[in-house]
Amino acid sequence: MQQLRLAVLFSFLALCSYTFADTEYDLTTSGAMVTINGAIFQQGSVQPSGTGQFNSFLRIRANGTEYGYNTDEFPHPPLDIQPGPQWTHSLKLSAVPVFTFNGVTYYQFMLDINEAQDKSDSLLSLDTLEFFTGSTPSPQCCPPGGDFGAARWSLDTGANNYLLLDSSLSHGSGSSDMFAYIPTSAFAGAGPYLYLYSGFGENNASDAGFEEWGTGQATTPGAPVPEPSSFILLGSGLMTLGGMLRRRK
Repeated sequence: MQQLRLAVLFSFLALCSYTFADTEYDLTTSGAMVTINGAIFQQGSVQPSGTGQFNSFLRIRANGTEYGYNTDEFPHPPLDIQPGPQWTHSLKLSAVPVFTFNGVTYYQFMLDINEAQDKSDSLLSLDTLEFFTGSTPSPQCCPPGGDFGAARWSLDTGANNYLLLDSSLSHGSGSSDMFAYIPTSAFAGAGPYLYLYSGFGENNASDAGFEEWGTGQATTPGAPVPEPSSFILLGSGLMTLGGMLRRRK
């Protein structure tokens, strides 16, 4: 009986000490696309990503891990937000470009990462991505809770997910590295302001420049990279499986 009790105890301790694997979505090849929780993520570049092309609304910077959200709170914003209204500021949901693919509408965002360009150091993980809405241009730090409330859309709904990105596929700072298409259905009844909260570096550390989110241009995608609708027609389930790896934290 004593041996049975010990066996049960050891089994319980082993279960408690197990660290569940994160799910990696690999965007480290040119044009790679995956779907996560109804959203589409695509490796791709708009060059140059200057004014009128990128429309920056959030810039964060730190070595190792880095976190931030867009706000008008200056001159000392929280977390790793880089101050400067030309880079980080409030954003109204109505200002985000909307695209329709196969009868589904999406809000489009672009991401510019600035890791070292040599292959040994160019990878970066996007580990946290959440979208909130509210009535103030300067929400009180930090999500979840407070002025943020519940997330409208989250990368980690149902699992711990992260995207693996490679800055060497683009032209460096000033050139986008990823497109994100978030379904508009997640924002039904939303407040006027959109808050994007993101975190990098938990699985592949940040070690160079800033990371920057923008809204892009209100034009049909397809010129810089393949249109996401072609990806959907191929069957998002099969493509997603091809872009996933299982890893422990």
